[in-house]
Amino acid sequence: MKNIALCFDRARATNATALADLLSRDSAQLVWTPAAACPAGGSRFPTRRAARVSARATVAEAYRFLVQEWESDDRLFLFGAGLGAACARTLARLLGAVGVLNADLPGWTAQDFRAYVLSTYVMPRTAHDGADWKRIGQLAADLSGRTDVATGVQFLGLWDCLAVPGQRRPLDPEPLSNVVAAR
Repeated sequence: MKNIALCFDRARATNATALADLLSRDSAQLVWTPAAACPAGGSRFPTRRAARVSARATVAEAYRFLVQEWESDDRLFLFGAGLGAACARTLARLLGAVGVLNADLPGWTAQDFRAYVLSTYVMPRTAHDGADWKRIGQLAADLSGRTDVATGVQFLGLWDCLAVPGQRRPLDPEPLSNVVAAR
């Protein structure tokens, strides 16, 4: 069992980056930060589309990291500041709906199904409500032959959460039943 901390931050390094720098990194604890925190071009004020594309890419990058590193007894800790907080929350919601998709999906290659999930459900173009996310989770469970595929998040820490420009707001408050504690 190991701890996995994923720290999302906005273009300027703030709380989440400072936390990532303070955490120990060894075989008992992995720490992930995005390869590129700001959109292409490095603009502090990106276009709405560039901000959305960058946020989606960041969540997809974090998810791919989990696919490579996560094991069923690992503990996940997600942290985010500013736009990074929206990314951390999006990943928590995705993990609650489809979990970490491994190679146990009959009829699909795991890579194809992950690509579908990441392109369709990471910051979706249409708003979803709680019932939609429940149906998405049930579909993933049915496809994998399990009753539940949700992956638990031990802690979700968010600072100064901002909406991703151009991203539709949820239709109703989205419960994150896979999150044990949040602040």
